[in-house]
Amino acid sequence: MLSLQQEYQQHCIPHTIKIGRFLSGIGMLFIIYFAIADIIVLKIEGTLPWRLIGILSTAIFLISSYTWLKKDKSKVYITYTIPIIGILVMMSGIALLIFSNSSSNDSDFAAVTIGFISVWFVLSITAAGLRPWFPYISLVWAIVFGIGLAFCCKWGDHGAYIGSIYLLAIFTNIITWQQYKANFKNFQINRLLEDKEKELKVKNEDISKQNTQLKNANDRLKVINEQLENFARVTSHDLSEPLRLINSFGKLLQNKNKNKLDPESNEYLEYMVAASHRMRHLITQLLKYSKITTQDYVEKETVDMNQIFKEVQQDLSLRIQETKTVIDVKSKLPVVSGNSSLLIQLFQNLLSNSIKFQPPGQAPKVVIESNRVNGHYLITFKDNGIGIPESSYKRIFDVFGRLHTAGEYEGSGIGLATCKKIVEQFGGTINVESKEGVGSTFLIEWPVLKIEEMKKPLFTNL
Repeated sequence: MLSLQQEYQQHCIPHTIKIGRFLSGIGMLFIIYFAIADIIVLKIEGTLPWRLIGILSTAIFLISSYTWLKKDKSKVYITYTIPIIGILVMMSGIALLIFSNSSSNDSDFAAVTIGFISVWFVLSITAAGLRPWFPYISLVWAIVFGIGLAFCCKWGDHGAYIGSIYLLAIFTNIITWQQYKANFKNFQINRLLEDKEKELKVKNEDISKQNTQLKNANDRLKVINEQLENFARVTSHDLSEPLRLINSFGKLLQNKNKNKLDPESNEYLEYMVAASHRMRHLITQLLKYSKITTQDYVEKETVDMNQIFKEVQQDLSLRIQETKTVIDVKSKLPVVSGNSSLLIQLFQNLLSNSIKFQPPGQAPKVVIESNRVNGHYLITFKDNGIGIPESSYKRIFDVFGRLHTAGEYEGSGIGLATCKKIVEQFGGTINVESKEGVGSTFLIEWPVLKIEEMKKPLFTNL
């Protein structure tokens, strides 16, 4: 696996080839021009061999960039050092020639100094992928050029010009190194962004796959729920009809042959009629529970729980009177987002249980309160009934989670399971706190009605 530095070098290869061609092409033209000028115009002797070195080094890179570098671009940096070193050697040779020539004057010294400075600027700008190694190339040049100056001429005679060349070499190297660090930093940032984009792309693909799987699963569940609902409806009808006949004919036998049958036979008939009645009631409750469980979407409306509870009290008014039940609504119930028919079922089950599960001879007392706690309403149903063992707090919300036999307390064992499903349909929770022999408190947490949901009409079906 390549390091980030190696990746950066590979990234710079195309740019280096492009810049190298430009430097070599333009450099070759300028070198040829100055070589002609040296011979014809300036009449300077001895520069041609050095000019030929520059021409040859630039030609090597130009030819290489269009031939074997196309097949193996990894050698571009080694090849690109040829024109750079060649141009430095050319300029160094010419400078040594001028500085060591006794006939040279200040204008010659100034010209070669300006030429060298210009070359350093061009090389620092066009270093491209060689920037990390440019300081090392410059260091080698500085040592070799210094040795050459020491043998060919006196530093003191041309100190200002030579010093200018060295200072500019140092300055251009600093600039080149700063450019390299900035470019490498940008490369790191871009690579990090690319990696993050790849990660996001992979995550988005995973999410897309998961969404597709969820959609397929939801479609399958929808089909299964429809099948279950149809099954529950058909089963309920098919079971209810025979039970209705058993119940009807049992009552006919009781009415017609009550005096003809012995007490034991009459007792058997009563068991049969009561059992068929309980079974029909159980099937009805199971069908209601099945509808709540398999329903994909429950239409929501703005519902006033106070009106719902008044209707439940009216429906249970006869039973409330018979049992002398005392109902105390201590605070106003909230207006919530729900479904009126399901809320009626919820309150009926809770109130019926409070009335039903009482010690013999005790008048039921039910206290209802509502408080707003953070983002939900806390609605409590507190009674003075027989209570629930702490070990059975969860069990009572299961289907058929009965704690007592049908002989002790009538019922299907589905009521509280239905309550739990209804509350959860609307994002709420239901729990119980109880003490045996003292009573139970059912705690319902119901989400606060959102402003946009208040546009729907209140439930007023009284």
